Amino acid sequence: MQIVIVDDNRDNLTVIGGLLKGEYHVRVANSGERALQVAIAGNEAAQGTCPKTATGTDAPASVSANPIPCNAP
Repeated sequence: MQIVIVDDNRDNLTVIGGLLKGEYHVRVANSGERALQVAIAGNEAAQGTCPKTATGTDAPASVSANPIPCNAP
């Protein structure tokens, strides 16, 4: 399973990514816009749903409005 970690602090991304990498395929992003790009990369059903700019609060709203199909339990 893949997880996307989003934070503008590189140290936080490194620490949290290190903690989760044994359980998940970890992807990191340093902005809401980049997180959406990472989340939809390779997912044809979700491509084109990423807004030009996304903040930390815009990103979850965009994902909720345009769910990304996955096999999450």
